[in-house]
Amino acid sequence: MGWNGNLEYLMSSLPYLRWQVATDKQVIDLLAQYASVDTEHADPMQILETEASKYLSAEKSMLFQSIRLEHIHQPIFQLPALGRIAQFSHFDATLRQQIATLRLARRANQQQGANQSLPRIITPGSPLQEEMQLLRLQWDKLEELAIGHYADWDALVVYKLKLMILQRLWSFDSLRGMDVFKRLTSTDSL
Repeated sequence: MGWNGNLEYLMSSLPYLRWQVATDKQVIDLLAQYASVDTEHADPMQILETEASKYLSAEKSMLFQSIRLEHIHQPIFQLPALGRIAQFSHFDATLRQQIATLRLARRANQQQGANQSLPRIITPGSPLQEEMQLLRLQWDKLEELAIGHYADWDALVVYKLKLMILQRLWSFDSLRGMDVFKRLTSTDSL
């Protein structure tokens, strides 16, 4: 059986990921059950990478393990041969550039007191709300890239990136985040 058949088995065995519906505990428990590991110390990303490596060539396994949401925008992931990885990498790099432009425009508007129109990538809100909007944009792009891919390499990559987005979402603590925001934006820290 080729690796596609094995990926079909792997992908059909993994818990289905939905935007902000499952909790980290539910996904960890399901992944841990699949891999027959202790749920108390289970790391969902480690489980996914370990299980996927059983069905991938050494080269694909190394590539799969190198994929990280915080680095996906880097040029190394934008090589056309990487397919869906490259498409998402281009999307993420463009999104990051748009956000940087938006932040510079906001800063200029605050300094000038002007109320000119800013690019509408996201709806203005708290830093947490805006970060969640960015994650949702990434999620929606991955949903688009997943169309037609259910049990192949591209499906596995999309699954990993979606799991990373959910892990980021689960890590948000609004009280702790507000404390950090206040500390970083206070005039004392400037």
